[in-house]
Amino acid sequence: MAIVIPAIFFSTLLFAFVGTGRYGLRQSAVYAATVYTLCLVLTTELLSIWEILRFGTLIASWVGLAIVSGLYLYFYGDRQAVLHTLNGAWTRFRETRALWAVSLIWSVVLAIAIVYPPNNWDSMMYHMPRVMSWIRQGSIDFFPTANLLQLYQPPLAEWNILHFQILSGSDRFANTVQWLALVGCGIAASLIARELQQPFPVQVLAVVIAATLPMGLLQGSSTQNDLVVSFWLLAFVLFALQYLRKPTVGPLVFCGLALGFALLTKGTAYIFFPALAVMLLLYGVIHAQGTQSRVKVVSAALMILAIALLLNTSHYARNWSLSGNILYTGGDKYGNDEVNIPIIWSNLVRNSALHWGVPSEKINSITLDRVRGILGDLIDIPEATWSANRTLEITFSKHEDYTGNLLHFSVLVVSLLGIVLLRKRLEFSQKTFFLGVSLILGYFLFCGLLKWQIWHTRLHTPLFMLGAPVAVVFLSSLGSRIPRHFTKIFLIMSVPWIFFNEIRPIYSDNGYSIFSVDRIEAYFRPVPELFHPYIDAVDYLKKRRASEIGIDGIVYEYPIRVLAEKSLENMSRLEHVAIGNASRKLRDTNYAPQYTISTSDPLEHIGAVSYRIVWVAPEMIISAREELAHELVGKMFEGDTLVVESKYNVYIRGKALLYAKRPCTQDDVEATFLLEVAPVDVNDLAYHRRQYYSDNLDFRFEEHGWRSGDMCLAARRLPTYEISHITTGQYGSGEDRIWEGSFSLDR
Repeated sequence: MAIVIPAIFFSTLLFAFVGTGRYGLRQSAVYAATVYTLCLVLTTELLSIWEILRFGTLIASWVGLAIVSGLYLYFYGDRQAVLHTLNGAWTRFRETRALWAVSLIWSVVLAIAIVYPPNNWDSMMYHMPRVMSWIRQGSIDFFPTANLLQLYQPPLAEWNILHFQILSGSDRFANTVQWLALVGCGIAASLIARELQQPFPVQVLAVVIAATLPMGLLQGSSTQNDLVVSFWLLAFVLFALQYLRKPTVGPLVFCGLALGFALLTKGTAYIFFPALAVMLLLYGVIHAQGTQSRVKVVSAALMILAIALLLNTSHYARNWSLSGNILYTGGDKYGNDEVNIPIIWSNLVRNSALHWGVPSEKINSITLDRVRGILGDLIDIPEATWSANRTLEITFSKHEDYTGNLLHFSVLVVSLLGIVLLRKRLEFSQKTFFLGVSLILGYFLFCGLLKWQIWHTRLHTPLFMLGAPVAVVFLSSLGSRIPRHFTKIFLIMSVPWIFFNEIRPIYSDNGYSIFSVDRIEAYFRPVPELFHPYIDAVDYLKKRRASEIGIDGIVYEYPIRVLAEKSLENMSRLEHVAIGNASRKLRDTNYAPQYTISTSDPLEHIGAVSYRIVWVAPEMIISAREELAHELVGKMFEGDTLVVESKYNVYIRGKALLYAKRPCTQDDVEATFLLEVAPVDVNDLAYHRRQYYSDNLDFRFEEHGWRSGDMCLAARRLPTYEISHITTGQYGSGEDRIWEGSFSLDR
């Protein structure tokens, strides 16, 4: 498989650094990852200029790089140094049981990453769809899309996925990018602990803390990017500390590259790196000998920043071309409306509280009440809350968007307070003190700049990873046995997040497991109700040999692209249509696809071409161009059962009711629809509905209906339990019913 070629290139880089005789295996791995990523960035940018970012050119590029690094290793590498380093590393690994445990954890997460496809919400919404669009056009240039996250968000993690996907021909290895970053975080954290003059057993504890972070364990098998940005921020700190210890060109350049890669990965790097940079610079200036040395330190800092910004120039240029803003956010206002002490205090408490969940709902409820008592009206302050309908909840979750890091949070907070308040008594080094202060400042910056969100725990990941080497310094100061005890605690406490990931479980209570997963169905594990509508929609298009398809309003986008590529042999084009944002200027104005797939009210006209609805389900709508629609409208409900024939004809399709009326007037859509569903087993109902023996699913047309020409359509998904009887109709004035029909589904 072509996917092994980048791995060969990385391996030769690794041994080339080891072969110099100056670096150990861990340090060489971080250096090799930096050079590898630089080559990936340059390759991606250069091939995109000519729109030739495709399998042939990509494999040629990686083969060429592997040959060059292989020749360098062959002619300049010291074989004895390589063998000596490998033997030493193996001896230490063999004698350290904690590292065996960490290796087992990483192996399990890797298995999950390979067996499961990407299925996190953000991955389906923008991480993976942008990769598919880049592959289609052969470049990373911006493209027309209804979701601007696919354009303006920093792209480095997805560029890695892009290369893996092109070379492997599938998304089988897409999740491994985050897994590699998880491993890298452990390695980099241990090296920072070494820079802080900690012995090897304490360095091992830093690996364990980084490897057992609940959010890290869950994200290590996904295609999000919090672990990737964490790794590059750790590398930035590592290289900066090494430069401060021995100011040479190597660490300086690598420090700039690491910072550039962090900024090119995720926007949170812009919040966390200033505090790190300022404190490290302050440390360097204070400890420099003489004015000339201080000038050298400041000049080095400017050089690092220049390298970092240079790496991001192309992405800045694309954003500028799109919007006139190099840090464009698509109109989303992530920042606080104002910055003041009440807002910082509210965000500080709420962000912290996200990590306080325990398995007991009673304790979580008590904790939440205490937080409400502390914050009062500040708990839902709109000026500092990203979405007005989101409020603080304290839960115990094993989902990568919501899980907290209670143990790590507690240890890190105590460690930072201890390092700051007990620095002189416990004789912590000034490097440790300055690094600890930088993490505290970074957290305050985060709370002061960003509106609070219920999924902020994943954005905290870099702070926890950076905190691992700081925490071990404090823990080791409490006694020689403390690191060993905490190593065991962290390893034991990691089990729930390793095996019971909510959307990619090794095993779950309902029998769903890594051994029985259907890869297509697994895309829909977070939203199982979308599985059949997506499958049915693509089957409909397959039967009609659709070749050009537009998508409109589909948020959970990636699976529809995967299904279309697998099923539609004639498909030549699948693009967003009816775009209402800044990227509309990039669209092909002549593009009028045969069909459009939508999850929202479809437009009658896209450009100069008129469309009509020809297929409908509760979550999906397919429209066809007018010349195709005439024949298809009459066949819209073929194969469905007509269960009510009245003012509206009602059909049943699987677990959905479809309503159709033609011609349709305004009165037909203004009346509320009646829908009562009786189950076979009354215990399937919510407790408060059991006295009525049915579910009330009344709805308004504007919630579940669409107009297409003179036809009115509505679709309503039915409950998943076994249904006995359904009554439906529309209300008139008061309790009068304009029309009504009922039918039984007893088997």
